[in-house]
Amino acid sequence: MGITPCVIRQAATYATATDRKKRFATGSKRPILLKKSAMDSTAEKYALEIEIFTLNRGFRAQISRSCEQKKAFSAVSTRAVWKDRLFQHNRPKAGSGQDDGKAKASGSRVEFPLSVVFRTTSVATVYRQFSESASKSECARYFRFTARERNMIGNTQPHSTSESSHILTRRNLLQAGMAGIAVSVLSPWSLWAAPSGVLVNDVTLLNPIWVNRLFAPRTTDEIQQALAMWSGPVSIGGGRYSMGGQIATEDSLHLDMRQFNQVVRYSPESRVIRVQTGMRWRDLQSVIDPHDLSIKIMQSYANFTVGGSLSVNAHGRYVGAGPVINSVRSLQLVLANGSVVEASRTENADLFHAAIGGYGALGVITEVELDLASNVTMERQIHCMSAADYPIFFNDQVRGNKQTILHNADLAPPYFDQATSVTWRASDKELTVAERLVAPGQSYKLNQTLMWSVAKLPGGPLIRKDVIDPLRYLNHPVVRRNYEASADVASLGPIATRNSTYALQEYFVPVAQFNAFVKQMAAILQAHRVDAVNISIRHTQGDPDSFLSWAREEVFSFVLYYWQHVSVVDREEVGTWTRELIDAALSLGGTYYLPYQLHATREQFSRAYPDAPRLFALKAQFDPDKRFRNKLWDKYYTG
Repeated sequence: MGITPCVIRQAATYATATDRKKRFATGSKRPILLKKSAMDSTAEKYALEIEIFTLNRGFRAQISRSCEQKKAFSAVSTRAVWKDRLFQHNRPKAGSGQDDGKAKASGSRVEFPLSVVFRTTSVATVYRQFSESASKSECARYFRFTARERNMIGNTQPHSTSESSHILTRRNLLQAGMAGIAVSVLSPWSLWAAPSGVLVNDVTLLNPIWVNRLFAPRTTDEIQQALAMWSGPVSIGGGRYSMGGQIATEDSLHLDMRQFNQVVRYSPESRVIRVQTGMRWRDLQSVIDPHDLSIKIMQSYANFTVGGSLSVNAHGRYVGAGPVINSVRSLQLVLANGSVVEASRTENADLFHAAIGGYGALGVITEVELDLASNVTMERQIHCMSAADYPIFFNDQVRGNKQTILHNADLAPPYFDQATSVTWRASDKELTVAERLVAPGQSYKLNQTLMWSVAKLPGGPLIRKDVIDPLRYLNHPVVRRNYEASADVASLGPIATRNSTYALQEYFVPVAQFNAFVKQMAAILQAHRVDAVNISIRHTQGDPDSFLSWAREEVFSFVLYYWQHVSVVDREEVGTWTRELIDAALSLGGTYYLPYQLHATREQFSRAYPDAPRLFALKAQFDPDKRFRNKLWDKYYTG
């Protein structure tokens, strides 16, 4: 009986060492013959998976490669006898220039040339020829069969290309494969012949979530078609810089928006641009910089996607600008029923104010129209002072100065009583940095070493206070606005390791409560011996219109950057002091930010976001089946 591969599926998945290890160590329930990992981008690594499924009689064979098995598999695959026998059929003629079809060990994974897929005529052939040069234990390690399937293989003999038409010849398999790939290109939603079982995680690696399928759309029509073809939960992810599962939930269709990144319309004369929301700020900067234009409001780093920033209603260091919603003219939203609506302050205003900062609760933000600003020249100015004097300094020197573009202040734990003000003001001085944008892919070994020394070495904070910061702020660079705004998060170094991670939290308090919160925050962090690395202070005007507004009045924000271990006990300890900080902010009339670890109780969430019922009412209206989900709404949505 022949067991023939009959479906070829092509899918893009985000691959990390962690999810590869878990995926192949635990075993997948779907039948996989071979996998080829390829396709690198400048930001992160994808895998182009070519999988052959054997559908006849429920055959579930799989080549399994956990991290521990890869070295052994590489050793077996390089045996000349196995390579010769496995690929002796249909071998290209000498001098033909074609790939010789030999498996190659490449670093952390074994790669099979795509041609191998089309030369292998059955799973039985692979297993039988592999077993001729490998031991029984090696066979059991890489091929998983039921007893019935192993018996089927034992009874299966090699077939010539002239035998029954039930066995695919190489030519037929090639034709079927190319047809399948062509269909997948023309109809991406047809790729869902079987669950993909993709592991989705964020930069902290604290929130591994197995989604059912992953789809990387490129057009709004593809998103609509995906929603029509899929009836289960839907989650949305971009740069994956949130830190609490806001990008996914179990068994969902995960929309990976990073390929949804085109410019829709651009008018340099009007300083307006409309883009797909999977575009990263850094890519948008490359479009507008030649016209000496700059993004009006964004975070301090340019790695984030536009849609992700909208979903959390991000803010930055832009003085007087407020959150990103203040730079948005309009947006396009795909709802749960697949309909496409345009929303602005005058059209579908409720959807506009609920979708921005709504963490994907209502639908997929697919396009956004943004106001732009001038790419002015700026000079950096540094002032050190007592933390208690900072509110007066800000009011006198920063708020009323129309030349001020960017501003923040830093507290360097454990020296919570001292503040360093960092201000960028418009200047007509000669540039000290000629580059217009920070080039991607740079080496930041010095920055990373300094960050590590501050966070990990005994006496690191003192070294920062007396050595690193004085040297870092010695000069007064003059740069273009886009250069400072195009900073790469890679400069911070690796975010997560197997046993630890850096993470963020953020709290907002009314300007009058600045000193009171600094005292309470310092007491809590010191009492719990938190490994706090830095606290960045920003200012923003009130945003009373957003449904999940984190600034219902003028506030100072405190961005806490810290380091933690990742065991269950460590996470519980982080949760304890996090809830204390939330209570401190709430007691002063403030709130906390939602993109981070979900340690807040439901009661704290309700107190911090009293207008959440308005968002939930809209969700009940436009998403009654609760299709759009993630771990944030799994915990706090009460509809």
